[in-house]
Parts: sequence; structure tokens; C-alpha cells
Amino acid sequence: MGMNRRKKKKTAAWEKKLNQAVASFLKEKKKTQKAAEKIHRKAVKKRKKKAEKTLDGLLIGSCFILCLIAAFMEAKENKN
Repeated sequence: MGMNRRKKKKTAAWEKKLNQAVASFLKEKKKTQKAAEKIHRKAVKKRKKKAEKTLDGLLIGSCFILCLIAAFMEAKENKN
């Protein structure tokens, strides 16, 4: 029985070290995954902002062109 207890203690210590290594590996993996998710969210936000900026530019440009056309049409009517 004394031999069995020693063997169990050694196995328990070995398992504990293995579990600590696995736990630290999983912890690092979780950190890396969180960092990757943060980068992904930031990239999505940047793309969304860029798309909104482009859309705003197109809207402003189209409004400007419509106003310019309206001004030319009005000037043409006033000339006649």
C-alpha cells in the first residue's frame, strides 16, 4: 500500500504540472483570441466608417450637381 500511495502522489504531481501547462496554454490562447477579435472589430469599424464617408461624399456630390443643374436651368429660364 505504501508503494501505491507514492505512485499516486507522483502521478498527481505530474498531472498537476501537466494541467498547469495546459491551463497556461489555454490562457495564452484565450488572450490571443481576444486580441484577434479586438483587431477584427476595429477593422470592421474602420471599414464601416470608410463606407459611410464614401456614401456621404457621394451624397454631397450628387446634391451639388443637382443644385448646379437647377441653377443653370433657372439662369437659362431667366435669360429667355
